[in-house]
Amino acid sequence: MPVEGVRGGLTLRATLTLVYAGFLTLSLVAFAVTVQGMMTRNMLGSVHDQLTQVEKSVSLLWRSGKNPAASEGLAPGTVVQVDIYSLPLGAVRGWAASAFEVPTWQVTSGQQNLHFGAAHAEALRTGGSAFSTVKIGGVPYRVLSTLQERDGRAARVSVALPLVGVDQNLRQLRSVMSLVALWGLLVAFGVAYVVTGRILAPLRLVQAAAERISQDNLSERVPEARGEVGELAGAFNAMLDRVQRLVEAQRRFTSDASHELRTPVTSIAGHAGFLLRRTQLEPQQRESLLTIQREAERLGRLVQDLLELARQDAGTLTVRAEPVPLRWLAEDVAHGLRGVTRAALTVRGDDVWALVDKDRMHQVLLNLVMNADKAGARAVTVTVTAAGTQVQVDVADDGEGISPEHLPRIFDRFYRVEDSRQRGEGGTGLGLSIARAIVTAHGGAMELSSVLGAGTVVSVLLPASAAPDDDLA
Repeated sequence: MPVEGVRGGLTLRATLTLVYAGFLTLSLVAFAVTVQGMMTRNMLGSVHDQLTQVEKSVSLLWRSGKNPAASEGLAPGTVVQVDIYSLPLGAVRGWAASAFEVPTWQVTSGQQNLHFGAAHAEALRTGGSAFSTVKIGGVPYRVLSTLQERDGRAARVSVALPLVGVDQNLRQLRSVMSLVALWGLLVAFGVAYVVTGRILAPLRLVQAAAERISQDNLSERVPEARGEVGELAGAFNAMLDRVQRLVEAQRRFTSDASHELRTPVTSIAGHAGFLLRRTQLEPQQRESLLTIQREAERLGRLVQDLLELARQDAGTLTVRAEPVPLRWLAEDVAHGLRGVTRAALTVRGDDVWALVDKDRMHQVLLNLVMNADKAGARAVTVTVTAAGTQVQVDVADDGEGISPEHLPRIFDRFYRVEDSRQRGEGGTGLGLSIARAIVTAHGGAMELSSVLGAGTVVSVLLPASAAPDDDLA
């Protein structure tokens, strides 16, 4: 799995980029809200200052007996309204908020009356002044009201200024902030993507090195960097050192044990055969010697397989490649197995040549056919066809097939599908592993496909070769 790939989800790089961009988005939103709040307060503060100055001028005119609605020098759109009550100021302060809406008479400079809510009236009654926002003809106005008194009569003096300019400025501010935020996010995404790429670069080196490591290449090591990634690489390399030592010890044991067992196993089988041929035996003795000989031969095959694996692990599995007619080789294998296998053997296909080691490919085909026979196949067909610069050999059987859960491990060493290849039939679970190793050593490939209840097909791809000039076939 690549560093930048996560199964069933986002890549690590995308995740880090989104986290960074999300954090920046929240920061930009918080910044925009803060700026807009500050600008709103500043603009409303400026409006409040203007309203306060106008209210002082209007109140002074009213207390001096002049018409406050006729004030000169008012800003365009300013509305002045004086609600006069028949009671003194002290009595008005004890009123309910709703009583302020029923003045004795009214002086106004606007086309429409200013109507206030209960909260505005309550603040006015308790504090003597109040700010609020009302709409006149659909236009928002900011209003300042104060309580005044003249000739024993209380009055509510209200002045209002339109907020059209404030709203326009705030809308422009929001547009600018949105544009800045959008460009900021785009830049942030780009920067975050580049930065996370640089941060993850050491991890990609670790990943690339790890992908090159295999059982055949345990000497590869991860480059160590500084920081946490370097510590990770160091721990990974230390683990590889331990794994390499264990694998090398296992290989030495397999090789040494195989060589040590080969001679005594051969000796046991030989002596058992000698006794069977040269001595007079009771039936029970003969049966025992036959069992000894059979098991010794089975153990001998296992030792031979282990030696092949030891050569493969040591890199000494050699092939002496030469042009070989594969159909002829397949027919030779089938001829040698007639009367041995229970399955009927058929060879067909093209007369093509491949560059292979004849003896080792004979071993591969023999192994595949015997596997199919042990799996209970009634018929096994070997088909040889040309495939461009390669030759394809398909070994197909009509046996029980292999369950899908076994297919990923079918080429593993010592792995056996017990329901079709019983231990009592002499298999070691190494045949397919060895066959694949031989094919790989030829520069070829081996694949297996199977359908439960319909049979199995093993396909072998090998490098093609031209027929030699002295071809007599």
